[in-house]
Amino acid sequence: MKTSFFVAVLFATSCSSTQYFESAAEVDILKNTVYASSKERSTIFKKSYSPSAQIYWNSTVPLNWHELLLGIEESLTQFDEFELLPTEEIHLIINSKGERWVGLWSVMRVKVGDRERFIPFHVSAQFIDTKIVREAAYWDNLAIEELINP
Repeated sequence: MKTSFFVAVLFATSCSSTQYFESAAEVDILKNTVYASSKERSTIFKKSYSPSAQIYWNSTVPLNWHELLLGIEESLTQFDEFELLPTEEIHLIINSKGERWVGLWSVMRVKVGDRERFIPFHVSAQFIDTKIVREAAYWDNLAIEELINP
């Protein structure tokens, strides 16, 4: 019985075609996109996102890259300081359907006046031909709201 179970587990794991990579063009593209400075953000977004990309940043309503850019610039005006901390928690997954997804986990440091918060941040992006075609990012917006409106 134990042997049958072991063989079944071994077979199931060997049939999995999901692959993980810490280094890939898509990893570099997402890092450059997420960490782009305000001066280079427009150029990098235009280069990184597909024209038809669907971008969901803490929302169920999709944005295009230009709307995302405007939203980021507007949001940053509410903070005295904002920093997305560097991370090594980023990898490419090629799933069993051949889809290429990059996941990044980091922490946002946000400061308003003398109040500061460190907020977990996650983004996943699907790539086709090294262009982001779908992206979703999530963080605790209540923590930001509490900073802005104590």
